[in-house]
Amino acid sequence: MDLGLAERTDAGWTVLTVSGEIDIATAPSLRERLHALLAEGKRQIVVDLDDVGFLDSTALGVLVGVLKRARSEDGEVRIVCTQPRVRL
Repeated sequence: MDLGLAERTDAGWTVLTVSGEIDIATAPSLRERLHALLAEGKRQIVVDLDDVGFLDSTALGVLVGVLKRARSEDGEVRIVCTQPRVRL
């Protein structure tokens, strides 16, 4: 399944809406986009996972990695996920 990435700005936060599945095949695309946002100077990022049907440990590694990088650059990353199957 393809990974969808849509970006918008809301109240000063960059919201990256992710759709599809995040696994070993698609996680690099997510990592690249999140790192690009930080490189563009966007320091307040929300990753919206409500349209994600599946994520694996590779995806978790990407999210933890970008959180650490953002914090080291005085940024903040927040994750939104209301899907019970993904939150577990």
